[in-house]
Amino acid sequence: MELVDESSNRESIEAGFLNCEVIEDYPAGPRALPDCLILGESKSGEVFHAVLAIDANNERLLVVTVYKPDSEEWDDGWRSRKT
Repeated sequence: MELVDESSNRESIEAGFLNCEVIEDYPAGPRALPDCLILGESKSGEVFHAVLAIDANNERLLVVTVYKPDSEEWDDGWRSRKT
């Protein structure tokens, strides 16, 4: 997890999953599982993006990656990719 490597606390980030927002949906297609991009905020107030894979058959979510979004690439409060 990139944010953990950048000194963010794992528990703080995990707490951000409780009140996150799905901003992009990725169907299964070429991927093994459908996944989505979420926007979250850690307990310490850091905004982050995470890709979560959805394993509905086993009732679990898998964290693929977590990172701090770059202002050069995102608009609308980190919700829309710049074109």
